[in-house]
Amino acid sequence: MNSGKFVGRKNLEDTAFRTNIEAANEVARQLRLRDLGGIIIIDFIDMEFSGHRQKVFKTLEAALLRDKAKTNILNLSSIGLVEMTRQRMRKSIEGSSYEKCPYCSGRGTIKSAPTVSIEAARKLERFLSQKRAREVFVSLHPDVAAYISDPKKRIIPSLEKRFRLRIRVIEDQNLHIEDIKIETAK
Repeated sequence: MNSGKFVGRKNLEDTAFRTNIEAANEVARQLRLRDLGGIIIIDFIDMEFSGHRQKVFKTLEAALLRDKAKTNILNLSSIGLVEMTRQRMRKSIEGSSYEKCPYCSGRGTIKSAPTVSIEAARKLERFLSQKRAREVFVSLHPDVAAYISDPKKRIIPSLEKRFRLRIRVIEDQNLHIEDIKIETAK
């Protein structure tokens, strides 16, 4: 608020009071306009008289009655702070303009090739302990396929030896990095 338009008055308390009354109405308007939500702290100009603080608080309460959002207001403190919460009425612009990422399900990250290769090895192990086959095909994203097939890691050879079968790793560029497809030879 512009307290400059009240300067020149005889009393600083009067200036602070008038500015805070104007600010209380404007704060409520801006909260509605911007659809702000969460914990909100409003810092009014300090006022000496408790009657003035009470009137500013009542003005804020009355202005917030026009708001359809659920609000909870705590009293104006002696240093001019009001704590309140406000529930948003609609989705944020980002929430209404964007969708969750189909790759990471909105996490913002995807699993690394080493992590997926460990999951693939465990999934293969479970699959092989339940099914009997001579040959198994596992389709993986190229990055995961390269990691799991690395001769230094010995992931595939140890599974082949343990289950006495052949495991063929197929690189599939069309698969998501976290996808694992296992099939037996037909």
